[in-house]
Amino acid sequence: MPPNDPSPYRRFALASDLQSETLPQAVAPVWGAFLFEGLMTSKRDPHRSERLLNFWHAGRMKLVTESCRYLDRIWAYSRRHWRHLSPKHGTFEFEVISAFGDLLGFHLILNHGELPSDEEADLVIQGLVDAFFTREDAL
Repeated sequence: MPPNDPSPYRRFALASDLQSETLPQAVAPVWGAFLFEGLMTSKRDPHRSERLLNFWHAGRMKLVTESCRYLDRIWAYSRRHWRHLSPKHGTFEFEVISAFGDLLGFHLILNHGELPSDEEADLVIQGLVDAFFTREDAL
């Protein structure tokens, strides 16, 4: 595969699923992995996952399940931008999905295990997605 080709899962999503209001099945596991990575790891805090789970009293699986509900919101907001994106414009999964997971982890720690409201999450999602798609190199 040439270096400028999007990955197979992204090509599939771009080709057939941009009309979908919900996160495509081919994209969901990849985005879920990036969300979890951002949520549970931190270069600044090697004990982040332990601290996070101390505030979240329902276990890891419930945390993943509850956190992944925001992925549909990210998809719904970002899908209209995908037609205009070329692979050279960065990695959405790192710059948006993992970053959202990181911010979600901070929110959970600072708010004693409480998830943000949909309105709070939407503001963060819009900021991350808009920043990704309006960067100078993405124009």
